[in-house]
Amino acid sequence: AMRHQMLAQLRATLSQRYTESEAFKRVMLELEAETTGDRSMLDRHSEDPESNDFSFGTLQDRVQSCWSNVLASLDEQQKLKMELQARQQEAIARSSELAAKQEELSSRRQELNAELAEVAKIEAERDELFRQEAELERAVAAARRRVRELELDRKAQQEREAERLSQRQRRRWGSPTPSPMTGPVAFTISTGRQDPLLSGNRSNNCSNRLDGCRRSCALM
Repeated sequence: AMRHQMLAQLRATLSQRYTESEAFKRVMLELEAETTGDRSMLDRHSEDPESNDFSFGTLQDRVQSCWSNVLASLDEQQKLKMELQARQQEAIARSSELAAKQEELSSRRQELNAELAEVAKIEAERDELFRQEAELERAVAAARRRVRELELDRKAQQEREAERLSQRQRRRWGSPTPSPMTGPVAFTISTGRQDPLLSGNRSNNCSNRLDGCRRSCALM
């Protein structure tokens, strides 16, 4: 009876170990499927759990290999993460440099715009000066024409006045001899004033005219 009892206990223990072993196998297969993303081994185990491919030792080796791959992958990911973080820092530093450069270029652009505005203002002032210069040149030319016209009018008026004076003297004295005043009167066109030397000659002509008048009176 004791033997049967011991066998029963042994069978119970083996059954419990088998159940635990199968649970562990199931867990290892699920871990492998979760890690690799391949559920084919898990499906095969469901169909034939007693296959040698699913022995505890075999599954343990597969899980160990899978775990090693996971650790290697994590190590690679950690290295990649550090590399990406370094690149991120470089990108941040580069972005700061570019922002500073952009600000500098913006400031320089504003300065250039101000200089361009000043140049445009100067060019506008220059064009205005050129326009005023042209207007002044036209005004000066018109003034010079007017001066020449006035000088010509003055000359003609002096000649007419001299002619009238000569005619009055001829009528007064009845002498056909032209008076010394019948000649053209000297004048300066540029300033409108007579030359002093010419004025002296005119005085002499007047004196000669008076002498002629006296001689005419004596003859009468």
